[in-house]
Amino acid sequence: METFVVPAWVLILAVFILLLMSAFFAGAETAMMKLNVYRMRALVRKRHGGARRAYRLLQHKDRLLGVILIGNNLVNYSAAVVANVVFVRWFGTELGGVITTVSITFIFLIFADIAPKTIGAVRPESIAYPSAYVLLPLQSIMKYLVSFSNFCGAFVVKPFTRGVVDDEDLTEDELRQVFDQARKLPRNRQLMILNILSLEEQTVGDVMQPREAIYGIDLNESMSEIRQRIAAAGHTRLPAYRSTINDIQGILHMREANRLMQNPDATKEDLIAVLENTYYTPSQVPLSRLVNNFKQRRRRFSIAVDEYGVVVGLITIDDIIEEIVGEFTLSSHETDTGVITPIDDSTYRVTGNTLLHELNNTAHWTLPEDGPRTVNGWVLDHLRRVPSGQTSITIENYRVEIIEIVDNAIKSATITQLPFDDDFGVERQKQEGHGEQSRD
Repeated sequence: METFVVPAWVLILAVFILLLMSAFFAGAETAMMKLNVYRMRALVRKRHGGARRAYRLLQHKDRLLGVILIGNNLVNYSAAVVANVVFVRWFGTELGGVITTVSITFIFLIFADIAPKTIGAVRPESIAYPSAYVLLPLQSIMKYLVSFSNFCGAFVVKPFTRGVVDDEDLTEDELRQVFDQARKLPRNRQLMILNILSLEEQTVGDVMQPREAIYGIDLNESMSEIRQRIAAAGHTRLPAYRSTINDIQGILHMREANRLMQNPDATKEDLIAVLENTYYTPSQVPLSRLVNNFKQRRRRFSIAVDEYGVVVGLITIDDIIEEIVGEFTLSSHETDTGVITPIDDSTYRVTGNTLLHELNNTAHWTLPEDGPRTVNGWVLDHLRRVPSGQTSITIENYRVEIIEIVDNAIKSATITQLPFDDDFGVERQKQEGHGEQSRD
């Protein structure tokens, strides 16, 4: 009886097919693990077939890896056996075994491991989603074998994975990093999203208009003086107090104020009757919480107080919006808390009462905000005295040209951001060695 001998070309074709199958499993494994989970979830919501199947597979990664590894190992060992038959037939037992080991290792390493895994890592969606159509049925067919393999492997894996939680949700820092590096997102949108994430870190005290900038009406004044005060107001709401801002009686909305102004017989009692209740907020409250409070209470305006209940400033929803979207104009920015006028990309002319926080937002600088709040306070804190006249000083990498001083306070100055280079280092050493340079 003749023994049937499989032709060599059939065996070589079988090795080639097994090579392709091994490449499929290797590429699918890497592509599945490299998928962007959040983009995949978006495609699932759009009912993308491959994404939906891949998402189902990734819900149980142990089963998915079980299918891939079992299939890959079966294919690799089968290819080694078939190739060994061919090479033994051609070169004999000893030499054929050596050639099989060397050739199969090299070929499968390049074409069934390195190449497909690299492609899967670079183009995960192109590989993973089509592969899911094959892997999902295979998982159903091999479920008992996979379950048994995972059960046996659990005894080895469990000691190393005890207490580990597979959490794919991004933390706030990770989310900030994602948006900061999102190249396809316009930079202005990136900044807005990053500013929203920063609301938790910033407090009311960082953004509020200081006590000195509060514009209100004193109910102890005469009605004619109050009318003049209202007519000169540039705000939609005014705090109404008696003698001192710490004794606020309520908030006057300009809608009601205009109605009273049209009535020449309106009295102070009529004005008091239309005052809204004052909403107070501790200055250490995070901006994110204040936004929620504004929304729940349907407020747009709050008086900020310190830990002793003393009024330290006020904050509006517009202040918070500017923290998110930035300044609305690039020209001179004038408020009750100072004037900021750009001279060039690195130089701004400011008044002494300009808030460092507003200057940082306008110029995208990093002036310190944990100490003095105004330009005047920042410069005087550095000098430890009131300058005698026009003075040029350097604070860190900023040159301050003091232009005018009134009543022992800086009235106006220009601030220039210096480049971080050797010249700046030399210049700073000169400033530290010689102090300020007066131009009197």
